[in-house]
Amino acid sequence: MIDDAYESGEIEFPIQARTMQEEVLSTSGYAPKDLRLLNLLTRRDKGEFGQIHPI
Repeated sequence: MIDDAYESGEIEFPIQARTMQEEVLSTSGYAPKDLRLLNLLTRRDKGEFGQIHPI
């Protein structure tokens, strides 16, 4: 979406692209922090981190 806006000339300055990114993230239902957490939980469920043994 942002690439298309840039190619069509809707975006002239980098701050406009950043603003569009913020709008997409705010309307997607997930904040970047939530996406990182979801990624970590998915990786944990796949067993990528191994087991942590209590002391």
